Amino acid sequence: MSIQSIGALLKERARLTPHKEALVDRGLRLSFSEFSHRVDALSATLTVRGIRKGDRVAIVARNSELHAVAVFAVAQLGAISVVVNWRLTAPEVDHILSDSTPSALIYDTEFAGVLANVSVDLPSVRIHEVTGEDQELPESVDYRSFADLAQPVTAAAIADIAGADPVVIMYTSGTTGRPKGAVLSHKSCLSSSQATVCTVDWTYRQRFLLVAPMFHIGGLSHLITNVLRGTTTILMADFKAADAWRLIQDERVTTMMTVPAMLRALLADEGVSEVDRSHLEYMICGGSEVTTELIQEAAAHGIDIQLVYGATEFTGPITFWINESDPDGLGSAGKPIMGCEMTIHDPDTREQLPEGRDGEIWIRGDMLFAGYWKNPTASDEVVIDGWYRTGDIGFIDSNGRLRLRDRLKDMIISGGENIYPSEVENALLTHPLIVEVAVVGQADERWGEIPVAYVVPAAGSPLNEHDVIAHSKAQLASFKAVKDVVFVDELPKNAVGKLLRRQLRTA
Repeated sequence: MSIQSIGALLKERARLTPHKEALVDRGLRLSFSEFSHRVDALSATLTVRGIRKGDRVAIVARNSELHAVAVFAVAQLGAISVVVNWRLTAPEVDHILSDSTPSALIYDTEFAGVLANVSVDLPSVRIHEVTGEDQELPESVDYRSFADLAQPVTAAAIADIAGADPVVIMYTSGTTGRPKGAVLSHKSCLSSSQATVCTVDWTYRQRFLLVAPMFHIGGLSHLITNVLRGTTTILMADFKAADAWRLIQDERVTTMMTVPAMLRALLADEGVSEVDRSHLEYMICGGSEVTTELIQEAAAHGIDIQLVYGATEFTGPITFWINESDPDGLGSAGKPIMGCEMTIHDPDTREQLPEGRDGEIWIRGDMLFAGYWKNPTASDEVVIDGWYRTGDIGFIDSNGRLRLRDRLKDMIISGGENIYPSEVENALLTHPLIVEVAVVGQADERWGEIPVAYVVPAAGSPLNEHDVIAHSKAQLASFKAVKDVVFVDELPKNAVGKLLRRQLRTA
């Protein structure tokens, strides 16, 4: 069977290693053969209910066997999964459903309340899994009633799916406006997974803890990669550091994906020193800035961190920094993954810049998304002749490593000087009484913009505005030093811990 789709990928994996453990979801354990069997059952059920190639199927579910099965079942039909962030409010979900117009809905019953309060009409085809005391939506079918009643999907049906066909719509976090639906193709998903296993030490013997949510590319792309490689996926529905350490011990987890907020929580939890983690090979960390200090703190506990820089629009990883192969690259974002081309451009003139010069990062490769759903204007703004404009600022050093500076739209221009918020934030974080900080630009009549720091102080600390400003002046050139300070209890973040600067700029 030619592997043109992720549905065909699972069929081939089930043929090669039918008895290998594929999914672990609480008390449930499925081999790849059983996983494929359940995918066939859901595919058949959706087909009977009229779902066809090109239809959208919304999935509102935590990391679970249901979510994993749903993505592959929808893919087998040539339909498109719309993976919805279950942390969103009803109006936010309403926008996604009205934009994507799904023909079917697959959901956990704990989210029935949110779904019942959206203003758009929900699809008539509704499949649920009971996950709590919440009631299912009217005319909804229980997934467990047919999960094992497989009618195998024919090879001919899977062969009718081309690599360029869309398979997932993943809505971006919306840090600069309403979320846009990034359309991922079968080809981009397969290419990303193949590039990852060619770049990182990823083997069928490993056991991967999937805690990054599957509505995020850092969750879904790793599930597909695990199927490609035959790696066992241990599913975690909701992150809690103590529970994660117990799973790492009990399931003999070897690898996992974290975001910085998760990694900090893991390192602060007593489980880091109490559980048996001798089998843990490395943790991947990304999704927002991963500081050198955080990597070193993990190393002090004997935990190897592999840093990833990625984008939904590139179906996951763009670069990896791997300590074992590039110890001198600490502080960089590493090198582009296999098959990823990268250049640096002037963000205004679009002129390609030489090595060592700061500019906007452009990338291209088979991992590139197919554009934003029903939004060609937005697509044309970020894709130029096959190159994706990341909106990030950085440079490529003499060893081919990417050195990130900041988001282009986050950059502050004060008196004609460029100020990178991350540089100011890193300087402020050296103060022992600052727990977290975010720096944004504020309009100023004289300078155009001035840097303002939103600071989360240590509990009960006597930290004041003068202390913060003085510390920044001691660390940075005067034009970069913060001019105002706002103390807050917490910083606004999205579902995967990424800072929502836009909320601070409009506060």
